[in-house]
Amino acid sequence: MYYDAHNHLQDDRLKPHLAEILRAVASQPIAKMVINGACESDWPDVLALAQSWPQVIPSFGYHPWYVAERSPQWQANLLSFLDRVPSAVGEIGFDKWIRGHDVAAQTDAFLWQWRLAA
Repeated sequence: MYYDAHNHLQDDRLKPHLAEILRAVASQPIAKMVINGACESDWPDVLALAQSWPQVIPSFGYHPWYVAERSPQWQANLLSFLDRVPSAVGEIGFDKWIRGHDVAAQTDAFLWQWRLAA
């Protein structure tokens, strides 16, 4: 059996091909796959995939690329998604390669999510 620890099947660029991708996944010995949510706008799609496919382990978090887009309720929203299904916290981290990156905002988001995950 195979385990995919990191993918983004919720990505809009994959949506036209999602049915074909999921059929291919179902035909392979894939026990579980983690779909990493990167921001609030894609968490609903990650949740929907988890509710539809038993192989999916959802992971909800804020990737550093999207930290600047956080809503004022992002923490409550994250907790809400984590409470809906067995899931993980992620994708989180730091990225200095983003043009105009905000180290303080990335640090705040990272530490809050890291503590939650711990």
